[in-house]
Amino acid sequence: MDNPFAAVVAELDYLGQDNALLNCALHKNPDFVRWCERVVDRQHEASKGRVMPFPAFADVLALEATIFDNGEDKKFRHKLTLKAYTGPRIKSWKRPDWTATATLWPYDVAVKTAKRSKAKFTDATLALIEEMAAGGSGYIGVFMHTGGGSAYNDLHVVWVDLTDNRAMVYTPNCQCWLAPFETTDAKNKPLKGNAMLHSRSSSAMALDHWATGDATPL
Repeated sequence: MDNPFAAVVAELDYLGQDNALLNCALHKNPDFVRWCERVVDRQHEASKGRVMPFPAFADVLALEATIFDNGEDKKFRHKLTLKAYTGPRIKSWKRPDWTATATLWPYDVAVKTAKRSKAKFTDATLALIEEMAAGGSGYIGVFMHTGGGSAYNDLHVVWVDLTDNRAMVYTPNCQCWLAPFETTDAKNKPLKGNAMLHSRSSSAMALDHWATGDATPL
């Protein structure tokens, strides 16, 4: 056959019509499963560096945010990582459908820092940062995707209040308050490493036990 991969896909399409048959085939072929996992992991790593817009609020199944404290010796001490899962179910907690990290700038230096950045933010992004900084409190950051290089995502901005432990995400497709932050993980255990706060929300009732509360659209 000219394309052996096409034959594999065709066979999997056939097996996929019967879950019992598919599970049996996968159980009997662990090496094949291992290679599938390697392919998925590689695709996920490649996707992490792509600058993609944050999904619409209605399309988000679960939203997870972690604030990190990198220590006083860092120029900017705090960072926030945001992960979004879409679709009807969580395929893998280790492979979010969208993820990015924002370095958090104190509001009083946020505008100056953004204007001096090598990222060359658009006027619209700078205007949004200025608007958030005008509130006179909190921290502001622009989300950045990391992978094969680093790239900021214009108009994807977060405002964080570390006093009241709350955060607002502003993107073209979604503007919302994140769920309340906690100092424990989903298993009610202390956060590991330099993670200091964790927010979790979901539109699925089955994940109510996992969530710290609800994300609220603006």
